[in-house]
This record gives sequence, structure tokens and C-alpha cells, in this order.
Amino acid sequence: RNANEVKFVGKGTATVTGETDANGVRTITVKVDDQVSTNNAVTPVVYTDKEGNTVYPIKDDKGNVTYHTTPDGKGENDKVVPNGDVNTSVNGPKDEKGNARPASLGNVKNNIPAVNDADKKVTNPDGTEKGTAGDVNNINKAPLTATEAADLLKPTKDGKPNPNFAGNNAATVSDVLNAGWNLQNNGEARDFVKPYDTVNFVNGANTTAVVTTSA
Repeated sequence: RNANEVKFVGKGTATVTGETDANGVRTITVKVDDQVSTNNAVTPVVYTDKEGNTVYPIKDDKGNVTYHTTPDGKGENDKVVPNGDVNTSVNGPKDEKGNARPASLGNVKNNIPAVNDADKKVTNPDGTEKGTAGDVNNINKAPLTATEAADLLKPTKDGKPNPNFAGNNAATVSDVLNAGWNLQNNGEARDFVKPYDTVNFVNGANTTAVVTTSA
């Protein structure tokens, strides 16, 4: 009712302040620190120190970010962690004992074309079909040229940012299994050799094939 006492209480990351202006108008302000709220939330991506302990980014009034051992960057036990000691970690759900376990990250875009050995089709990283990598009997060449592969490692091209740059991207399993090399015979494309393919050198007429491995 009117004239009863009213209390404004902030909970969690909310703070409540009050101010009375020259006209006697009382203004109550409720403020929530977005970053501190995020630090207290459960997220799949977190910052950690070298030992794997979670650290929290705190932004000051000037916009400078420092990393702390407590979510709000306050308290006697809070410590500042040097930026160079901070890693970005992906955390999966903990196991039954509460221990952290490696996370499986899905739906990651490929960086190089993928070759389907069954139908000989090549699929670009954006999901479009590039065509075939050979005839119906053999995939005889890589899905991208050496020039195209080198282009993926150049941050800039012709003085401008290179839209194809992927040098800092994480490699997917598809990228790893579709990386390989070209096998030619007298300058003619014969095969595209991928990881786990077998290349067999056999004896011929008056020729003995010898394969050695150095230590």
C-alpha cells in the first residue's frame, strides 16, 4: 500500500542503485553486467589457464579485457591470469564422476573438396558438386591443384584479404582423409593417392622392385 516500505534487491549479477534529483524525484536503476552473467552461465566454450582451470574475461570502463580466476573479477581469492597463459577450450558434458571429458565438435565446415570413391564425385566445401575426379573406373587426379592448395595458405592476395584463406582453420576428418598426392606415369595422370591407400611396387621383366626404409 501507499507509504509502505519498498525494498529493491539485486540478485545474481544484478545491482540496484538509487538517486534523487534536484526535484525530489527518486530514480531506481537496476544494472546487469552482461559479461559477468555470461561468466556464470554454462557454456560449451570457455577460457582456461595452462592447467585447464576456467578463467573469466572482465572488461573495465575503458574496454580493456583481463582474465580472472573468479566470474566477477573480485574477492580476496581472485587472481589475474596473463593473456599469454589463456587458452580457448571446448568442453563436453562431464562424465558420471564429474570429470571433464574431450568434446566432439560436429557440423564443422570442410576446407578442401571431398572425393567419393564410390561415384567418383567431388564435393566442394560449400556443398556444391565440383564434378568428377576421373573416369568411372578410376579417380586419377586430386580434387584441387597445387596452385589452389597453396592459395589456401595465403592471408592476402593482390594486396587484399584472400577469401580462400584457410591456413588457421581446424582440419576436419574429411580434410585429413581427402588430402593426398597425384601419381603420374610419364607425365600422365594415373591415380590420386589418399591416406590409407596402398601403392604396390611389383617386379617386372628384368626389373626387381626394392623398397627400403631408412631409420
